[in-house]
Amino acid sequence: MRGGPAETAVRRPERALARRANLHKSASLPSIALVEQREGAEGAGRGYGQGGVQGAGIQLGERYEHSPIVWRDGTPGPPDTWDSYTPLERPGARAPHVWLGKDHALYDDFGKGFTLLDFGAPEEAGRFALAAYTNNMPLTVLALEPPENSPYRSKLVLVRPDQHIGWHGDSAADAEAVIDRVRGA
Repeated sequence: MRGGPAETAVRRPERALARRANLHKSASLPSIALVEQREGAEGAGRGYGQGGVQGAGIQLGERYEHSPIVWRDGTPGPPDTWDSYTPLERPGARAPHVWLGKDHALYDDFGKGFTLLDFGAPEEAGRFALAAYTNNMPLTVLALEPPENSPYRSKLVLVRPDQHIGWHGDSAADAEAVIDRVRGA
């Protein structure tokens, strides 16, 4: 990650919190041995990996809502379960995947550093770009039309290098403070 030394130092405890949450969630998973014993090998195969992603909440739903390098929005989070994943635009959550065109995923356009998704607020995006430049923070700005049925609701979404959302909103009035927070300054 290229945000700064403080950001890198924060990542270790941030990941530790996620590991503990995932361990707690996974404790409720039935063991494959018990499923096989109860339903035979076919039952174990049906429950693990066939017809969907088992444990999608653990795999895709990892959220860092309480991280010091995430700008919280003050709203309560939805349930965080091991067995389901709902893409959502929320600070600390994984940036939702969307298709921008045939064989063209939004993730394909993310920069190597931070990425600002601009869904119709170019002047506000410019404030973020200036704040990032002033603080020597790598930032790619993507001016986009909101995809149909998109989980993205805000005009601006700041995505960290690990593809989790660091901030979202419609105004860049606090761009400098947001940039400082997400880069760990």
